[in-house]
Amino acid sequence: MTILLFLSGCNSDKKMITITGRISCPAYDSPLVHPFITRISDNKTFIGDESGRFSVVAQKNDSLRFSYVGTVSQTIPVSGDRMDVSLDPYVPGAENPIVRIKSRYPEMETLLKTYIDDKDARIGIGLIINGKDTIEVNGKEEFPMMSVFKFPLALVVAHIIDSKGMELGASIKISEEDLKENTWSPMVLKYGRKPMVLSVRELLEWSLKESDNNAADILLDYIGGIEGMNFNMRQMNLPKEIKIGATEDDMHRNPSLCYLNMSTPIAIAELLNYFNLKLRDSSDSFREVALMMENCKTGTDRLAAPFISSGAVLGHKTGTGDKQESGRISAINDCGYVNLPDSNFYSIAVFIADSGYDIADTSAMIAEISRIVYQEVCKEK
Repeated sequence: MTILLFLSGCNSDKKMITITGRISCPAYDSPLVHPFITRISDNKTFIGDESGRFSVVAQKNDSLRFSYVGTVSQTIPVSGDRMDVSLDPYVPGAENPIVRIKSRYPEMETLLKTYIDDKDARIGIGLIINGKDTIEVNGKEEFPMMSVFKFPLALVVAHIIDSKGMELGASIKISEEDLKENTWSPMVLKYGRKPMVLSVRELLEWSLKESDNNAADILLDYIGGIEGMNFNMRQMNLPKEIKIGATEDDMHRNPSLCYLNMSTPIAIAELLNYFNLKLRDSSDSFREVALMMENCKTGTDRLAAPFISSGAVLGHKTGTGDKQESGRISAINDCGYVNLPDSNFYSIAVFIADSGYDIADTSAMIAEISRIVYQEVCKEK
């Protein structure tokens, strides 16, 4: 049995046990291939094998969260060394509660709730208006980020550049092996697969503006890989709900690994709000990252659609998944900050998972959510 584990060292002073078991969903005829198990104590994620079996080391008083695309996740306390878990299929429209944390926009809440109620998809929204009014729709549920992860990646890159007293003009040597084929890479279309030297700045531009997968993985390797990414995110006090466990190449070779790069909508909205209010003007590196996001060329039919040519400034990052064996799209996302001409501003993260629609129709749902928010914020005086 082959199991991939994404695991850091455990405290040897605490008694650990090995839990084995199998995750299934009776509603499905086939096994759950590579289900996900998250150890709650440290948010480390494990992957089961092709038949849904797993082996995880944890403390006896810990809890494990079991999840799989298209199912309802379960969090269960560890009480013994055997855990066989049955997950229920996700039924679109069965959840989607509106949660008001602090908001002066009750009509917006009603409009969002009404709009998403009958949608054949799992929808999560995190929204922070003028740095204080906060609304979430499934905002604390985990969603696969897809290429949205390139936003926190860019922040870590800029942080490391600044901490080392360097500039974004610093060079990175790139080998032919770094440039994967059969992946989204406008950079390779321009330069071809050959050894070259590019600046950190240009790689960030390819990653943020064009969502280039090779550029993102080269930058990820530059900062120390997945371990370096997670270490620096914690050093920067980025929201702990943002978790990175796979490279773009990993996800290309095994699409199910996209579920290792997870976040909650509210965590991304909080990060965007912090970036827009404070971080973007803290250094030249972060200012350049902001300009790249504000010139993002992907997803013009998503968050940007309602206010193209309106004078609003949108800095955003999209994420797009593939169609699964079930026929559903794993994820269509768009997350960004919006600065309006009237001085209102907000950060918004919209994640749509397990969509029963095609990419265009799912993107149109993000555009409609964006329109609702934009019009309601503009109405408030």
